[in-house]
Amino acid sequence: MVLYHLSLLLHTRFAKIMEGQVFFMPRKKQVKRSDGTYEYKITVGKDLHGKAIRKSFYSAKSLAEAKAKAQEYIISSRVSALTGQPVSGSSRHEDTFSHWAMQWLETYKKPTVTPNTYHLSYFVPVTCYLIPFFGDADLCAIQPVDVQRFFNERRDLSMSYLKKFKLCLTAIFECAYENGVPCRNPVKHVKLVSAAQPHEKRVYTDAQIETVKYCARMEFPAVYILLELGLRRGELCGLMWSDIDRKARTIRIDRAVRTTAGTVSIAEPKHGSRRVLPLSDECLEVFDSIPRRSMYIFPNAAGKPWDPNGFSRSYNRFMDTLPSGLPRLTPHELRHTCGTALRRRGVDIYTIQKYLGHQDIDVTANTYVHSEIETMRAALDTTTKPRQTTPKTAEN
Repeated sequence: MVLYHLSLLLHTRFAKIMEGQVFFMPRKKQVKRSDGTYEYKITVGKDLHGKAIRKSFYSAKSLAEAKAKAQEYIISSRVSALTGQPVSGSSRHEDTFSHWAMQWLETYKKPTVTPNTYHLSYFVPVTCYLIPFFGDADLCAIQPVDVQRFFNERRDLSMSYLKKFKLCLTAIFECAYENGVPCRNPVKHVKLVSAAQPHEKRVYTDAQIETVKYCARMEFPAVYILLELGLRRGELCGLMWSDIDRKARTIRIDRAVRTTAGTVSIAEPKHGSRRVLPLSDECLEVFDSIPRRSMYIFPNAAGKPWDPNGFSRSYNRFMDTLPSGLPRLTPHELRHTCGTALRRRGVDIYTIQKYLGHQDIDVTANTYVHSEIETMRAALDTTTKPRQTTPKTAEN
């Protein structure tokens, strides 16, 4: 009889277990951390390698309270994904690469540079290359190997563009660190390798310069001014008649015309490179030949500053009229030509830097002043040619 009741009891308990009414597993013991708090972990995302990113929530009261905080965070994250607003009271959104990249752009770069420089040198590299690669990865989870992989996949770009990426990445990580994000800079030891062929920088010879100047004096004086003064395109469009000092035979470069998103504006020259340049008698004659239709030397039809893009269209039409043997250089290559021509005449590199308005002497030396084989050969012939001495005559 006892065995019968015992077997009946076990059968009943087993049935209830199968129905989910009874669970004999012991409850998980709530273990406090060494600091007296309870910790509950959840997975909040993945890093660049697909590894789960875990986030901890703490409570000094109970594990249940820590779990409740985690559940509240999950709900807030879903709301944030739908509304685009940061997660209230959390650090996940604020610790992502994309968040700090945009913070750096909007807060630290946009107010300090011209709109054109901001768009081309910072906004485009960050939004078109860096954010699509690193995305919403946790800033602290990005390792040097991830950064190196980014640069390895961009080997087809020029070295100057890769250096621009490195500059932006370094600034983004430093910005986050200075604002309390405990991340290190993984860009420090990255190696840049470019497989892109360097762009050939073309310049006119002295004879070609004279030919183009001759044609420009009669048909398109703006090209003469570019070759003579080495101005940037926007600086040319911003020239005013009041900038010329006929008594001192000089011209001030005080402003530049910019076009950003179709809007024309007046700004200071690039890198604040205001300068005063000397004018030759011939250059003054060219200015005198230009009709005065506005306060600007080269205005548009309405008398306003000439849009640099509109100037380029007129420039291209003029270049098509040059003799067939002359290469069609860009406006910026005329600036290269001016710097190189000054160097041919023996002008020192520091004077050329000031003349062209460069911030960095390396830009002048490496980009704008060309070392030409024939020029170097002529210099070597002059210095290495043996001196001819008059043979001594025998004394009587």
